[in-house]
Amino acid sequence: LFVGDSIAVGVGAKVAAPLQAACATRLASLQRRPVEWRTIAANGADVRELNELLEPGSNGDSQVVDLGFDIAVVLCGVNDGKKFWQGRWPSHFREDLTSLCNKLRRAAPDGVITVPNLLGHVEAPLFQLWPMCHLVDVLFAQFESQKM
Repeated sequence: LFVGDSIAVGVGAKVAAPLQAACATRLASLQRRPVEWRTIAANGADVRELNELLEPGSNGDSQVVDLGFDIAVVLCGVNDGKKFWQGRWPSHFREDLTSLCNKLRRAAPDGVITVPNLLGHVEAPLFQLWPMCHLVDVLFAQFESQKM
């Protein structure tokens, strides 16, 4: 199961879901058996919005049918970092991420949940402009450090 933002959606990729396909191919090779994946994602979503996507029937956009999984990869943080300017602190990110991971844990008590560190901000053109180019690493490091 992949839960995430534009990275999970595959924005900018030449093929659909390149990260998921690569992970599934590698895992299938290691396990010597077929691997299926699902993606619950939205372009530009922060962790609060991802939490909402995990709520079955909470709105017309719900992508959830069954949350069962063996492995969940949660791709998040860059959009949360952008919310810093709206008063969304790294501590809020950690609370929201904990909530999301707890929801996943309840759905699959024996599943593995991983929240990798992301460097999506490094290539974002807007973040290369002054003054952000001087602040971006420090800012996003505060959010990445909240990941468990």
